[in-house]
Amino acid sequence: MEGEAESTSSRNSPPATKRRRIMPLSEKFTIVNRLAAGEGSSRIARDHDVAESAVRRIGKQQATIRAAVATLGEEGAEAALRQRNLRLYKMESCLLVWLEDMRAKRLPVWCSKICSKAVQIYEAIGELGYEDSTEFLASFGWFTRFRKKYGLAEVRPHADRVPPIEVEFLASVKNMIRDGGFSREQIFMAERTTFWWKRFPGLAEQESVSLMLCCNASGDFVTYQRLEEEDDKTVQFLTWFIEQFVPHKTTYLQVNELAKDSMLVLASDESYPQDLYEDSIKIVYLPPECNSSLLPAVQGILQHLNAVYLKNLSEYLIAEVNTGMPLRVVWHRFTLDQAMQLLSKCIAQLHKSTLAIAWIKLFQDIPGRFCNEMILRQITANAATLKINNNSINLARKLITPAELTTEEVSELFHKQQMERIRLEGLRTEVKQEPVDPTLISELDRHLAALAEARAFFMAHDRNGLRQKLITKRLEQVCGWAGEMRSELVEQVGERSEETGATVVDGNGVEVVASCELYEEITIKEETLGLDSEGE
Repeated sequence: MEGEAESTSSRNSPPATKRRRIMPLSEKFTIVNRLAAGEGSSRIARDHDVAESAVRRIGKQQATIRAAVATLGEEGAEAALRQRNLRLYKMESCLLVWLEDMRAKRLPVWCSKICSKAVQIYEAIGELGYEDSTEFLASFGWFTRFRKKYGLAEVRPHADRVPPIEVEFLASVKNMIRDGGFSREQIFMAERTTFWWKRFPGLAEQESVSLMLCCNASGDFVTYQRLEEEDDKTVQFLTWFIEQFVPHKTTYLQVNELAKDSMLVLASDESYPQDLYEDSIKIVYLPPECNSSLLPAVQGILQHLNAVYLKNLSEYLIAEVNTGMPLRVVWHRFTLDQAMQLLSKCIAQLHKSTLAIAWIKLFQDIPGRFCNEMILRQITANAATLKINNNSINLARKLITPAELTTEEVSELFHKQQMERIRLEGLRTEVKQEPVDPTLISELDRHLAALAEARAFFMAHDRNGLRQKLITKRLEQVCGWAGEMRSELVEQVGERSEETGATVVDGNGVEVVASCELYEEITIKEETLGLDSEGE
């Protein structure tokens, strides 16, 4: 009876379902290449453990698969599980470029705005030849997946509804100011911004530079520092904070006979360390979900600085043209050093009341009026004196105010990034592999060990926490580059890190055993620095 019951239950139980296998795009691309080389579909099916009908179906889709791999590249093909709508992929890539620009300009974005921009870009890409019969509606489901895929935590659900976290943030700032007894002179903000030092209404050439701008709520403390584009942004900020902000802020408060305690307001930026600490400074970060327009820099400080700079620039151009030099030559010879001199002059001309009004949203004060309109009229009049065509007060106002990129500008910027990526990949493939001296690996291991020991020394003996973090960050960066170099050398020499007793010859002709114990010691020290065995 028990055996019959068991057999009956086994017959009544549902059959086990075979789990569907999702083939990566790179594997499909390999199958397409093997079919093109003349291999049989049955053999390919056995090698890849799939049905022969699946191989034939992939062969019929070879044009789509090749186009997808050409668009995604080798790394993207490895990660992709299926060939997507190429037009949709291009649209999302361009949309990320647009979002990155909006984030850099501190311009607010919300769900309906992103969906509307996505539809515009999708239609524009279709006009460029990426034909696809699939209709794109930019539904809320697509937006949810897009937001989750790229981790867009700062996107607001609605434009006209203030999220609860923003209300809580404003209330907490108000309480911190009251409890800390901070005056306007003791409250500072810092912002990394793009400064267009060579841009004027009606003139073609445009160039920019990155600046770290800092000012206080009273408007009588304004400093800036030029930043190099190639440097690490986090290291740049720590260097500015330690070497520029802290000593200048301390001197300013001492001169004005104010308490050393102060508050620093920062945006939610990946390059700003979230664990920044200083005894006399209260660090306040704007939550990612809050509207970036709460920041004083967005509210009018940068616009006012740009307006004053354009006025001084127009006066400089008039003075040079009056010497008999053509405007085109003056503009072409205008250098960054001259622009920085003009900017230093502009700092002293900023209106304190205008800078103070820019804090109205953070302080929830009574709104005031900016004084940029009078400056814009002077800029327009100076442009007319220079006989520049197509200049107007609206154009000047557009130059001092951050604006979102158009669909054409987004497509052009994305195309430039793609061309740069292709150029770099081409350079990497053209690099000739020269013979490598095996002793370089053991010498590099000694340098890695020295870096790890230096980091341990500063961690143990440096009592300045900020300087300790800065040194650690730079050592990690150097050790990462050294680790990458070691991986390349190992690959070129043909050695493997796990091999023991690998014999090499040093410069004096003496055989040296690259022992596994030494490499394990180096690996442990690399892991202490936050690196893996490949130095990444």
